[in-house]
Amino acid sequence: GQTLGRSGRRRSRGAAGPLMRALWRAGAWAETSANRATLAKILARADHLDTSALHVEPALLGQIAGHAVPRLMAFHDGTANFPWRSQAAWRPTWPPGDCQGKSFFRR
Repeated sequence: GQTLGRSGRRRSRGAAGPLMRALWRAGAWAETSANRATLAKILARADHLDTSALHVEPALLGQIAGHAVPRLMAFHDGTANFPWRSQAAWRPTWPPGDCQGKSFFRR
Protein backbone atom coordinates (compact mmCIF):
# COMPACT_ATOMS: atom_id res chain seq x y z
CA GLY A 1 0.00 0.00 0.00
CA GLN A 2 0.90 3.63 -0.15
CA THR A 3 0.85 6.39 2.41
CA LEU A 4 0.80 10.14 2.06
CA GLY A 5 3.96 11.67 3.51
CA ARG A 6 4.26 15.04 5.25
CA SER A 7 5.34 16.56 1.94
CA GLY A 8 2.08 15.46 0.36
CA ARG A 9 3.84 12.97 -1.93
CA ARG A 10 2.73 9.38 -2.08
CA ARG A 11 5.29 6.85 -1.01
CA SER A 12 5.34 3.10 -0.64
CA ARG A 13 4.77 1.79 2.83
CA GLY A 14 7.62 -0.47 3.87
CA ALA A 15 10.15 1.03 1.46
CA ALA A 16 12.18 2.64 4.26
CA GLY A 17 13.24 -0.67 5.83
CA PRO A 18 14.82 -2.17 2.70
CA LEU A 19 16.39 1.19 1.84
CA MET A 20 17.96 1.53 5.31
CA ARG A 21 19.28 -2.05 5.16
CA ALA A 22 20.80 -1.39 1.73
CA LEU A 23 22.49 1.79 3.01
CA TRP A 24 23.75 -0.09 6.08
CA ARG A 25 25.24 -2.85 3.90
CA ALA A 26 26.78 -0.31 1.52
CA GLY A 27 28.38 1.50 4.45
CA ALA A 28 29.79 -1.78 5.79
CA TRP A 29 31.19 -2.60 2.35
CA ALA A 30 32.73 0.87 1.94
CA GLU A 31 34.27 0.73 5.43
CA THR A 32 36.34 -2.34 4.46
CA SER A 33 39.72 -1.03 3.30
CA ALA A 34 40.01 -3.85 0.75
CA ASN A 35 37.05 -2.28 -1.09
CA ARG A 36 38.39 1.28 -1.21
CA ALA A 37 40.08 0.91 -4.64
CA THR A 38 36.79 -0.28 -6.13
CA LEU A 39 34.91 2.51 -4.34
CA ALA A 40 37.38 5.05 -5.73
CA LYS A 41 36.75 3.75 -9.28
CA ILE A 42 32.98 4.01 -8.77
CA LEU A 43 33.15 7.55 -7.35
CA ALA A 44 35.59 8.69 -10.04
CA ARG A 45 33.23 7.83 -12.91
CA ALA A 46 32.12 10.65 -15.18
CA ASP A 47 28.57 10.57 -13.83
CA HIS A 48 29.84 11.13 -10.27
CA LEU A 49 33.09 13.05 -9.65
CA ASP A 50 34.46 12.87 -13.21
CA THR A 51 38.08 12.50 -12.18
CA SER A 52 40.75 9.83 -11.88
CA ALA A 53 40.42 7.18 -9.18
CA LEU A 54 44.03 8.05 -8.37
CA HIS A 55 42.74 11.36 -6.99
CA VAL A 56 39.96 9.78 -4.96
CA GLU A 57 41.56 6.68 -3.45
CA PRO A 58 44.12 8.39 -1.18
CA ALA A 59 41.39 10.31 0.64
CA LEU A 60 39.37 7.11 1.01
CA LEU A 61 42.44 5.53 2.60
CA GLY A 62 42.97 8.47 4.98
CA GLN A 63 45.72 10.27 3.10
CA ILE A 64 45.63 14.00 2.38
CA ALA A 65 48.62 15.64 0.68
CA GLY A 66 50.78 12.68 1.67
CA HIS A 67 49.84 12.85 5.35
CA ALA A 68 47.89 10.22 7.24
CA VAL A 69 44.67 11.53 8.75
CA PRO A 70 43.27 8.91 11.12
CA ARG A 71 39.53 8.30 10.77
CA LEU A 72 39.25 10.72 7.85
CA MET A 73 36.55 8.59 6.23
CA ALA A 74 34.01 6.58 8.18
CA PHE A 75 31.19 4.88 6.33
CA HIS A 76 30.04 2.33 8.89
CA ASP A 77 32.03 2.86 12.08
CA GLY A 78 30.19 4.26 15.09
CA THR A 79 27.19 6.31 14.00
CA ALA A 80 28.47 7.05 10.48
CA ASN A 81 25.38 5.69 8.76
CA PHE A 82 22.93 5.75 11.67
CA PRO A 83 19.47 6.92 10.53
CA TRP A 84 19.04 10.04 12.68
CA ARG A 85 15.50 11.40 12.84
CA SER A 86 16.81 14.89 12.09
CA GLN A 87 18.03 13.64 8.69
CA ALA A 88 14.55 12.40 7.83
CA ALA A 89 13.35 16.01 7.68
CA TRP A 90 15.41 16.86 4.58
CA ARG A 91 15.66 13.49 2.81
CA PRO A 92 12.21 13.65 1.17
CA THR A 93 13.22 16.89 -0.57
CA TRP A 94 16.69 15.73 -1.65
CA PRO A 95 18.02 16.15 -4.26
CA PRO A 96 16.63 19.60 -4.99
CA GLY A 97 15.22 20.00 -8.46
CA ASP A 98 16.66 17.97 -11.29
CA CYS A 99 20.27 17.62 -10.22
CA GLN A 100 22.80 14.93 -10.95
CA GLY A 101 26.03 14.52 -8.93
CA LYS A 102 28.70 16.60 -10.61
CA SER A 103 26.30 19.06 -12.29
CA PHE A 104 24.85 20.00 -8.89
CA PHE A 105 28.02 20.05 -6.79
CA ARG A 106 30.15 21.95 -9.31
CA ARG A 107 27.97 25.04 -9.56
